[in-house]
Amino acid sequence: MPVTLLPLTQKLTIADIVAHARSGSDCPEKILVADTYVENSEQWTALPGGWQTEVDGLTIINVDHHAPVPRMQRPISSGNLAMDYVRAHGVASDALVLINHCDCDSIVSSSILLGEVQPDDDLSQAVIAADHSGAENHIADHLQPLEALRDLVLSQQTLRQLVAGESVVDTVRELWQQRVSERHQWQAKIDQPGMVHWTNKVALIESAQRIPAELLTGLLPQADLILTAYPANSPGQIPQSENKWIMKVRLGQAAAGRFTLESLAVRSLDPAFGGRWNAGSNNRGGGTTIPPKRYASLLAQNIAAS
Repeated sequence: MPVTLLPLTQKLTIADIVAHARSGSDCPEKILVADTYVENSEQWTALPGGWQTEVDGLTIINVDHHAPVPRMQRPISSGNLAMDYVRAHGVASDALVLINHCDCDSIVSSSILLGEVQPDDDLSQAVIAADHSGAENHIADHLQPLEALRDLVLSQQTLRQLVAGESVVDTVRELWQQRVSERHQWQAKIDQPGMVHWTNKVALIESAQRIPAELLTGLLPQADLILTAYPANSPGQIPQSENKWIMKVRLGQAAAGRFTLESLAVRSLDPAFGGRWNAGSNNRGGGTTIPPKRYASLLAQNIAAS
């Protein structure tokens, strides 16, 4: 069965999954949800690559690294978990695979689960670069810019071309070149006066459009948190209400071993926020009306109280 791209949400519920499975004429017996957190899935039966439960005759498996549990509080991505699952259980060619976004990790993990690409070190390094380190990586830097397009077919095709060493289409090549250029630009301007607003060790960068937060971790090693902010109605974003901000938060290198985003209770100040232990955003929740500098101040207060 092909991968199905669901609407963009912070998380799914079992009811959401069952409803989707029952909506078609051909209901599968097994459903794998890749790189999207299913509510309370960490309470299901653990297995290599994720968790499994049985509901109404359906086997539901969550292959995802966003669950708030200790074993996910490390540099690991859903693509790595998909490799663990396939090595233990084989490919899920007869299952329905669900994702709700088209970033590098979602495309790699879902493609591995269906057997469209094979697990290997290159893909393992790609999803870590995309989700955690922001390091230059040929696969990640081609796939990550495609997320905003939400063109599942194009993203899957691009992954297959990259794995096979084939040329990608012009649109993809142009976006890749922009990302490479963007990385170099941020390396050059991160130390410019006024570029970063500091509240204690919370680093805030504001912009009129999306900021590649994952590229900044290695450029601000002194930061506890790296916060980026841009308007919710900026180019490339899913349309949201006016006067809202898209906030992305990442743990900085200086926070290592001291706290996580869960322990800081980011969602208590921003209910739209979602993510994992070291990175998240309120993009899928619609953004926030809290001004960026106020948001940074509140996070700094949470750090001081932790």
